[in-house]
Amino acid sequence: MTNPRCKVCDDELWVCENHPNTPWRKRRKGVRGCECGAGMPCLACNEPSGERPRMPKDFIPSYDGDKGPVH
Repeated sequence: MTNPRCKVCDDELWVCENHPNTPWRKRRKGVRGCECGAGMPCLACNEPSGERPRMPKDFIPSYDGDKGPVH
């Protein structure tokens, strides 16, 4: 990725819960990011507005509200 708009999360929308100044990149090697814990919304570009936070582009849900777990 070249020239990200958000310098905190590199436009990934989420950061590491343990290191909130580092992008959260679960299972992605070779790029700047952290895999040490859970992710949380980037407060610099994905602030809570009373709605659900925006999810990373490659997010795959494992639970679908009324339908239950997704297999």
